Amino acid sequence: MSVFDTPLRPIRAPTAVLDRAAFTRNLTALRDVATPVPLRIATKSIRVRALIEEALRHDGVSGLLAYSVAEARWLVSHGLRDVLVAYPSADVVAMRAIADDEEARATVTLMVDSPEHVAMIARVATQAGVVLRVAIDVDMTFKVGPFTAGAHRSDVRTPEDAVSLAQCIERTPGVELVGCMFYEAQIAGVPDSTPGHRLMKWASMREIEGRRRAVVDALQAYSDLEIINGGGTGSAHISGRDGVLGDIAVGSGLFAPRLFDGYRALRTEPACWFVSPVVRKPDPQTAVTYSGGYIGSGPPSRSRVPVPVHPRGLKYYGQLGAGEVQSPLHGASARGLSIGDHVWFRHSKAGRCASGSTRSSSSRTAPSSTRSRPIGEKGRTLAEWSNWAGNVTATPREVVTPRSRDEVVALVRRAAASGGRVKPVGAGHSFTAIAEPVDVQVRLDALSGIVVDEATNRVRIKAGTHLYDLVERLAEHGLALPNMGDIDRQTIAGAVSTSTHGTGLGWTGFGGAVVGGEMVTGTGEVLRWSDGGENADLVPALAVTLGALGVITEVEMQCVPAFTLAATEGPSTMTAEFAGLDATLAEIDHYEFYWFPHTDKVMTKRNVRRGGDAAVNPLPRWKGRLEDQFLSNTVFGWLNELAVRRPSLVPRLNDISASTLSAREFSDRSHAVYASPRTVRFRESEMAVPLEAAEPILREMQGWVKRTGEPVAFPVEVRWAAGDDRWMSTANERDSCYIAIHQYVKADHRAYFAHFWDVARELGARPHWGKMHDYDADYLRSVYPRFDDFVALRDRLDPQRVFANPYLEQVLGA
Repeated sequence: MSVFDTPLRPIRAPTAVLDRAAFTRNLTALRDVATPVPLRIATKSIRVRALIEEALRHDGVSGLLAYSVAEARWLVSHGLRDVLVAYPSADVVAMRAIADDEEARATVTLMVDSPEHVAMIARVATQAGVVLRVAIDVDMTFKVGPFTAGAHRSDVRTPEDAVSLAQCIERTPGVELVGCMFYEAQIAGVPDSTPGHRLMKWASMREIEGRRRAVVDALQAYSDLEIINGGGTGSAHISGRDGVLGDIAVGSGLFAPRLFDGYRALRTEPACWFVSPVVRKPDPQTAVTYSGGYIGSGPPSRSRVPVPVHPRGLKYYGQLGAGEVQSPLHGASARGLSIGDHVWFRHSKAGRCASGSTRSSSSRTAPSSTRSRPIGEKGRTLAEWSNWAGNVTATPREVVTPRSRDEVVALVRRAAASGGRVKPVGAGHSFTAIAEPVDVQVRLDALSGIVVDEATNRVRIKAGTHLYDLVERLAEHGLALPNMGDIDRQTIAGAVSTSTHGTGLGWTGFGGAVVGGEMVTGTGEVLRWSDGGENADLVPALAVTLGALGVITEVEMQCVPAFTLAATEGPSTMTAEFAGLDATLAEIDHYEFYWFPHTDKVMTKRNVRRGGDAAVNPLPRWKGRLEDQFLSNTVFGWLNELAVRRPSLVPRLNDISASTLSAREFSDRSHAVYASPRTVRFRESEMAVPLEAAEPILREMQGWVKRTGEPVAFPVEVRWAAGDDRWMSTANERDSCYIAIHQYVKADHRAYFAHFWDVARELGARPHWGKMHDYDADYLRSVYPRFDDFVALRDRLDPQRVFANPYLEQVLGA
């Protein structure tokens, strides 16, 4: 049962609707990323006392951050305690009410950022003959020259400023300093969906952490500081890492309004909507809803307007927008709406929903689980999903986040019985539509963790475990993955299902390291396999599944003792590298190069394995941030933006970029060397080809770029890996060279990619399952010896095609 199936007819609309289970999951997710620092609930984002009380009952939640002095007094009158007023106030009437209430005086803390605030509160306190608690609001804006990011809140910025105000409080009768607050709006309130935003947030956090600690150290000479508050939903995962804060404020993330769709680091889901009835049908293509113009605060823009999400496909008329009295909508689904039908909207900001709903009947809790109620995995519904590159988007009917294998079983059985389709998704880092949902999307994030067999170095890994988390957990046991690629954002299930790989002819891709696992098949049965136990004959078939056979819930991998890598990187030419290729592949454990189109220049990477106890010489932190983050991502992003605007500059830009490369050597733990940050968005296609086909393909692409003048600003990555016996592995039964081409996400990739596909096809290429290509089942059957065996196994494990989607129909047949 979808949240949009909630019965609302007896209720007057507009109506606010809450998915209480999603609210709880969001609270749990924020608590988990903030741990061990407790959360303080920002009440202005919720404004429903029952929900505030519910949040306070959870472990790891302590205290409230109130909107106003009057609200703080009201909260205390209903039995709530530890209320920090987030903003300075001039409401002396409410202050007097606090002063006259013994309980409120003991539990409410007022905010100040100037001597005027202190004097105002002190006058109220001395007239009542009491002492009132105050905290200092410290400005956390980020300033670089004339540039300022953040909310202009306070005149207190430096330790000296804070000490000056603390001394003012100390010498003023009637007030007592008990805390301080640090709100970093430019981090907590800004999405991280662009490289520029991420750079600003990173630089700002670096500056904040040092200044915040200095302010706290200075204030502790004047107070024990019961309260040290900071952060926000958008920064809950990083605000507490310096050990300074006593609690972290969160609020909006519990509802997860539309503005939070741009936060890559958050794992929240929509939990709140408002519903309005259709009141007019002026023509078949138009449906007019009652009201709807609940505009969020902030600079006026489309991002502040609520969005219709159900039925799908409804849009505002551009010249009208959302109205205070009525909102005309159009779109294909408008034809099916009648007067009295409901349209569901998502707010842009959390507090706007409850502040626009004054009747007690206008807030209702949606069912917390699916139709048959056996499990509690109800999740996001009709929220648009996009892969990392943004070239594949979908709006699934339902999004669920199961927390156990049994919940997956129930979900699949229900889908199979109703003719529905289920599609699991990991990190969404595939460039193909392999994870595109057509009905129910299954997020595996809650299935995370490992179990290690110390005797065999075999590790059972929950399907939703991300590689960046996995490698750290393995390191705690003295283990490592045998090989890795240069991106670690994927989940383990996604990595093995798409035949992800690293480089080095001595090692296979991820599928080659898979020795067992567990999945829920299309009939809802649990299938386990292991090369030393049950269904051993299926290991080669199930190591790489394309997500076509079932929902993987666990992967068992053969890991190796932890090791270090000695890395040598430097410039060269493609001609020189191919001339010495055989010797390089024989001598270097992990070798690859990046070719700069429009030139013959390359940048090489040579990594040599050493024992886990070998001394390491990692890059200095500043150098890594400069070269791998700022230059390789931020500056590279700027160059790609320039290339889109001035394509004629691309050959020169590539030549300059390749010519400015300098050699560097370092060593570190294996996973720290393998993986690099990738923040510039791009589209990618990668082909696995026979070793002898590598140079002919690259030379043809080099000639084609020269002949056509097609601007290609992204380097081409070239790697090698050993063959294996996994049926759908891109290296099945042959050692392979992997050639990966890219184009910036805003550049036109079509001609470049199409020529690459044509050239590679002629030489027996196999496409990476998660990277763009146009190959179909007929061609793929010719290059995969066990193709028909795999399709037959699919017929057996998923006879109703519960896991089908258009991409699987393309590559495996309808």
